[in-house]
Amino acid sequence: MTGMGMKAKGKNEKAPFHPFAFCLLPFAFCLAFSGLLHGQGPQTYAVIVTGLGGEKEFDDEFANLGKRLSDGLHRSGLDANHVTLLPAKSAHKEEIARVLQDIAGKSRKEDTLLLFLVGHGSYDGRDYKFNVIGPDPTAAEIRQWLDKIPAGKQVIVDSSSSSGAATEVWSRAGRVVITATRNGQERNATVFMRFFAEALTDPAADIDKNGTVSALEAFRYAEQHTAKFYESASRIATEHPMLDDNGDGKGVKDPSPQNGEGILAGQVALVRNGASQARVDTAEARDLRTQKEKLENDIATLKYNKASLEAGEYKQKMDSLLLELARTQQQLEKLEAAAPKQ
Repeated sequence: MTGMGMKAKGKNEKAPFHPFAFCLLPFAFCLAFSGLLHGQGPQTYAVIVTGLGGEKEFDDEFANLGKRLSDGLHRSGLDANHVTLLPAKSAHKEEIARVLQDIAGKSRKEDTLLLFLVGHGSYDGRDYKFNVIGPDPTAAEIRQWLDKIPAGKQVIVDSSSSSGAATEVWSRAGRVVITATRNGQERNATVFMRFFAEALTDPAADIDKNGTVSALEAFRYAEQHTAKFYESASRIATEHPMLDDNGDGKGVKDPSPQNGEGILAGQVALVRNGASQARVDTAEARDLRTQKEKLENDIATLKYNKASLEAGEYKQKMDSLLLELARTQQQLEKLEAAAPKQ
């Protein structure tokens, strides 16, 4: 450039100092830092779909479970804008696809997707379907929607009857598949999601006491409580929860290093507010949770024995149990609300 009238720098000559360039450094740092503050770091997106109950009791139960999952995720600090709860009246096949398509458009590889399916399912020997108003989405259709989402970690928790039939269809690297049943032949209504939702708020679910409840810990908590439910009621278990997260399409009851399952599930934190939970880990709170679980078990047992009872007797017992459950839940929520802030 010397020919253009500019002085060439010698070998040991320093470049001129430009104050404006130096002033840009803090500005660039602020831009990068503000990106972290405004959601540019890894994000978690959750979609909770409550399916068609078919009867008022199931409609109410599914709606309650959906709310409990949503509340548990919100209390853990998950961005409210990243939690979508689709009630049964809105959970049409097209709407589920639209919500997942929206996440596909904004999520990135470093993000996490949580999909909860709360309801009934069916399996005809060929296709698993999740029951909603209108046409039921098949496992293959749900897989297509999920495969378009860039999120590198995905967790599907399907508590429907026959959900085990979907494991092979949904399984892939980077995806945790949790089902309430081990195959498509277990067609009875399940209780698994009740305990999975409970794991989001019960300090006991944090097995390693590290302040988080992982998908693996929530599965183990719910699987064990589901087994105890049938044992305490002296009933043959009609559901056997399974987990697959290594992409082999085969769910297992007890994930471990020996069978190669559980590694990814252990890395996905569902709840991160362990300190908040510890504040309500008192004797009174534990007693209320125990009472709440017993009432829910009694309600499930009553539903199971419905056919053997007179309509009036069934209604009287159900109303009494639901009233007591509401009172217990109210007391527990009051304790949690009164917990000292840290």
